[in-house]
Amino acid sequence: MKKLAIALSILSFTAVFAQKVSDYKYIALPEKFSGFKGDQYKLDVLLTKTLKAKQYVVVSGSRSQWPAEANSNPCSVLNTDIANDSGFLRNKIVLEFKDCNDKVVASQKGSSSIKEYEAGFQDALKQALIIVSTSNPKEILVEKMVQEVQYAEPIKDIPTQSTENVSDKSGK
Repeated sequence: MKKLAIALSILSFTAVFAQKVSDYKYIALPEKFSGFKGDQYKLDVLLTKTLKAKQYVVVSGSRSQWPAEANSNPCSVLNTDIANDSGFLRNKIVLEFKDCNDKVVASQKGSSSIKEYEAGFQDALKQALIIVSTSNPKEILVEKMVQEVQYAEPIKDIPTQSTENVSDKSGK
């Protein structure tokens, strides 16, 4: 019974404090995805269109082009990447969403049996995006370490007794 209570408390703790993609308002797309060369399959266009339909604000990977709200709190922006995980007969992709600390918030896999690369990768991306829910942003604060510096009076010199004086007082 005790083990069951501990397991339930751990499960509820992770469910309460876990981050989801829908907690974010902004999603940043890189210039090119890690698993692909440039913009060869138009995956960025499809991803942007789908995320905007789900009420996300899509920004570029360059921080200089971000809105002021996103620049003031970079942890409110979720970074995305698409990796090519294709096999012999299927086009497969892995869609990853990472937070500002480069921790993976969500990772979805999509696959397609369409043989043409452009249509196959786009179909796989559509399947991976089915799981992503609409945006319901929550305020995510920047985690900073605050260091407090306290000034105290300098330590006064305490006269030290030499070992010779101590041995004389002990009576030896």
